[in-house]
Amino acid sequence: MKTSNIIATAALLASTGAWAADASLTLEGVSDYRFRGISQSAGDPALQGSFDIAFDNGWYVGTWASNIDFGDDADIEVDWYGGYYWEINDAVGLDVMLTYYTYPGYDWNSDYLELVNSLYVGDFMFQYAYSNDFVNTGETGHYLAVDYSYPLAETAGSRASPLMPTPVTTLAITGTTSTSEASPTTRSAFPLPGAGPTWPCPTSTTA
Repeated sequence: MKTSNIIATAALLASTGAWAADASLTLEGVSDYRFRGISQSAGDPALQGSFDIAFDNGWYVGTWASNIDFGDDADIEVDWYGGYYWEINDAVGLDVMLTYYTYPGYDWNSDYLELVNSLYVGDFMFQYAYSNDFVNTGETGHYLAVDYSYPLAETAGSRASPLMPTPVTTLAITGTTSTSEASPTTRSAFPLPGAGPTWPCPTSTTA
C-alpha cells in the first residue's frame, strides 16, 4: 500500500450498470509520496491520480500515477494493476492483486511485476507481496506487512484495492522488504534520492 499525508482529494464516481461495475477517477495532492516508508519524491509534494473499474463480481482493474524524484532523470511512476477481492463476511476480506510498476522515461529500467496478497480482518491488514524480478534486478523480492487502521473518514485514491475504504489515519504499520541476495537485511522499497543504479540501498522501512 502507498502511504502519504493527504492534503486534498478530488474524486469522481460513476456507476455503469450495463456492465455491473463502478468506475472511479481520483486526483490528490500529497505532502510527501512514500512507498513502504521510503520517500519517492525526495520529501517534496506530489500530484497523484488513478482510474479504477470495480466489477460487482469482485474483479477490478486500474492504473495509478504520481510524479517522483530519485535525484536523477526519474520523473513519473505509472502503475497498472488488476485483481480480485473476496468479501468473506462483514469483518474478513481477501484481496489478490497483480501490479506492474513502470517508470516512463527513466534511463535505469526498473519496471517490474509484483503479486500483492492482502488479508483484511476487522481493522487489521496482513500483507505479503512477491516479485520474481524485483525492480528488474533479477532477484526475488518479498514484502511482509501488518497494518492496523482506524477510519476517521474515508477517501478515494488507494492503490491497495479499489474495493476497500481508505482510512485517513493509519496506525501501527510495520513492514519489511527483502530480496533473494539481500535477505535477511531489510531493504528500501526503492532507491533513496540520488542512489541511482546502486539500488537497492540497505535501510529499515515501514509500510
